Amino acid sequence: MAATLGALVAGCRSAPTALDVTVEFGDHGWQLTRLDVTLLVGMPDRVLKQQDIVSPSRPIASGDDFVVLLPDSLDGQPIDVEVRAGDGVHELGAGSGGAIVRRGITEDITIDLGRDTDGGVDAPPRPDLAASDLGRCTFGTTCDNGVLRTCDRDGGLVVTTCGFGCDGEGRACVRPNTCPPPPSADISAAGIYRDSTAGFQDNSAGLCGGQGGPDAVVRFSVTGDWQNVTIDTTGSSFDPIIYFRTQCAGTDSELPLAGPCMGADKTTQLSACSADVPASLVLCGLPPDDYYLWVDSSGASGPYQLNVSLDPVTLNSCDQAGALVMNRGYDTTTNGHADNFKSDGLGDCAGDDGQGSPDAVFYFRVNTPFKQLTISTSTSVPHSIYVREDSCSSPDLACGLYPMGNGTLTLSDLLPGIYFVIIDGAGGKSGPFTIKLSNEAM
Repeated sequence: MAATLGALVAGCRSAPTALDVTVEFGDHGWQLTRLDVTLLVGMPDRVLKQQDIVSPSRPIASGDDFVVLLPDSLDGQPIDVEVRAGDGVHELGAGSGGAIVRRGITEDITIDLGRDTDGGVDAPPRPDLAASDLGRCTFGTTCDNGVLRTCDRDGGLVVTTCGFGCDGEGRACVRPNTCPPPPSADISAAGIYRDSTAGFQDNSAGLCGGQGGPDAVVRFSVTGDWQNVTIDTTGSSFDPIIYFRTQCAGTDSELPLAGPCMGADKTTQLSACSADVPASLVLCGLPPDDYYLWVDSSGASGPYQLNVSLDPVTLNSCDQAGALVMNRGYDTTTNGHADNFKSDGLGDCAGDDGQGSPDAVFYFRVNTPFKQLTISTSTSVPHSIYVREDSCSSPDLACGLYPMGNGTLTLSDLLPGIYFVIIDGAGGKSGPFTIKLSNEAM
């Protein structure tokens, strides 16, 4: 879960998103002094928070209530509250029938612990649990798991869910307004991220738009496995434009958009910039590296939502190919891979077409013609490099065999399109290697 419960309090003003829980029970004559509260969220239920409330100044009375402050990120999710009350000997317990959390709304829940009427023991009304110091907030600002709690001198509480956590001192939310984004303004894990561009400046624009609108930028890091990444803005309060870069402030570093994975555009000559409604990007086989996602518009601003999903790729088939970003080298391996391909045996590849050896598959997109492009490998493993256009089953454009290890294959006058690079072992060999793509524009 991206955010956790801010607090269980009583005696403070209602939080932007909260539950107001009233406990009721019969007149059993027990002096209940303790409530054990458990919050369950989602389907199936997951424990969100467990907390004990102790009232040392007076017994807990039927009709007492407490406020459960919730992060805004729970918007639209079902939540249950289970309460057990006791006096050290006796114990009562029950749960709510469930409620749907609504952003900015305080929902009222009544939990009947006694399962019978209390005979009017609460008339006239007693003060609620806030009559003691229980839950009274302390002046100042604190941050707990991305939930900022600011208490004024009168004990009034304002709760803010920080989309990207709190700053280093825990006194304000991280606001990813410009480059370089703080490390905590990060969407590298799959999930839902919410924040706002309200009050931000117009620092950037993408190749598909964004001039004149406030923008925000967050970091996206791929570590370990190469990943298929899908990002969309469903749930935003306006129509954001999003674009994805390898350099935070570099307009010319937007990635080529087309790729071979499921859901990706196979033919477009555009960059990774979307002005669709909702905006959406499918980025195939991203290699381990740091990237930057901008949330922008042509004028509007406000709360936005980023929905991120990840799917690791095997680098061992055409639709599981890894992307090669120009002029960056990547370490990977053919160990553990299947033998899915063999070359056409062009030139010196006639000496070993790769049959019987594990292989790895990569791709790159050419949006504008290139005069010269070079694929280089650094390894001690005998291998071949061959390149195919449009699909893995197309004829080889070129092939090079490197029985001593390191290899360099140069291609000339490439037209726009998708190209697949296959690194194939020679003599049944497999192992680690570094691959790099470099180019010279026309």
